[in-house]
Amino acid sequence: MLREKVKSLRTITIILLAIFGSSLCATLLIWMAGRIAIHGKQFTDYLPARETLFVQHQLTDQDVQNILQIDAHENQYAFEAYASIQLPNETEAIALFTKEEVSLPESWQGSGAVKRLPPFTVVVSDKDALTVLDSAYDQPLSRYVSYKRLSERYTHGTNWAYFRKTPTIAPLINTLLETVRTMSISMINDSWHIWAYPQKNMEVMSVSHILEPTPDTILSISSATLRADLLKLLDNQEEDRTRVLLSHIEKKIYDDIGPSVSWEYDIAPLVENQASLQLHTQSGAGMTWSLLTKYTNEKQRMVNDLHKSVLRMQQDVTVVSRVLDDRFEAKDVRVQSKDNLQKNHEQAGWTIRATTDGQERLLTTASNNEVIFITTQPVSVETVINAVNIQKMDTHTLSVGAVDHAAVIALLQKVDIDVSPLFSSLEFLQGPIVHWSLTEEHGLHHLVISP
Repeated sequence: MLREKVKSLRTITIILLAIFGSSLCATLLIWMAGRIAIHGKQFTDYLPARETLFVQHQLTDQDVQNILQIDAHENQYAFEAYASIQLPNETEAIALFTKEEVSLPESWQGSGAVKRLPPFTVVVSDKDALTVLDSAYDQPLSRYVSYKRLSERYTHGTNWAYFRKTPTIAPLINTLLETVRTMSISMINDSWHIWAYPQKNMEVMSVSHILEPTPDTILSISSATLRADLLKLLDNQEEDRTRVLLSHIEKKIYDDIGPSVSWEYDIAPLVENQASLQLHTQSGAGMTWSLLTKYTNEKQRMVNDLHKSVLRMQQDVTVVSRVLDDRFEAKDVRVQSKDNLQKNHEQAGWTIRATTDGQERLLTTASNNEVIFITTQPVSVETVINAVNIQKMDTHTLSVGAVDHAAVIALLQKVDIDVSPLFSSLEFLQGPIVHWSLTEEHGLHHLVISP
């Protein structure tokens, strides 16, 4: 009887131990799964997609000092990321994330707060930001499509910044980014790399040819939508500056091509869609310009009209003064034929045409079945093909350019036009000449700005 009781007790004990062991294992598994989930969390899981305006990843010590406005010897923080969050009252608050235990910075005492969001600790400059962070559960930044696409371009540990709205870099650059929704910026080998998430259903137009800058080029722009880009660039300026600039453009066309030619009706159509525009400065020649555009019969007709206009500007008569017998001055008035003021030349598949004043070339054009090149540079027939240094681009190039912003500013200041705002914020690049390229890659726009 006792043996049976002991046996029953042993069975009950084993069952209880099995139940307890199973419960303990389940608890341990749940705890471990929770720990794994916590350690697998990113700080962007705690940021709401809609209210997060800016994020900087992998902060440096200098970044932290700038954000907190402290000196190097005061910096005892190791923050990994910085975010700017929009509050319900339309103001912005700062959120700093770290995996270390930190206290509230002195400058944020009274207004800020600290909260544990495992495995992170977040420090905010405004207590109301904690309420905004609590709303991230519904749509965190980590699951926001544009952020995910942009973050895929960077490896872990890269210092890069995410912008929900395009920041003001420089009007010249912002014009290229006008059609994007969100973007990211990083610096690699002294060049700025900007990845942009374009607006939905945006038609991508690429450049098939560009005109390479020459040593005397101070501005070179090649774009799939050049005319639209130029108009947007002008629209972004103050009205008075735009009006003055357009008047000087018209005067330059008047001086170079003639009174019957205007920017709106005769030059602008040549830079519609895919085209290149260059400005040059040459000793003794002032400012000259060049265009490269895709060939069409209509554009070729317009180019022919430009030559006719330049030709009409030349005098029909010449006056030659002579002194007879060392005493009397005589003047010969001679009718001048304009036939010898135009020259045509065929070379390597190009049709080259030049209109001169009898000595110097005033307008030179070259065309084949792909492109038309136009220049007011005084180039010779023998060198015009070399001047037309065309580089064929791949199908994903949207824009390419270079600008000597100091030279452009100096040139236009001579006619009392201040265009320095066009190039604001470009001084962060060392060197006077700034190069850029805009390409379409993997559904994103990639803008590289380099000295």
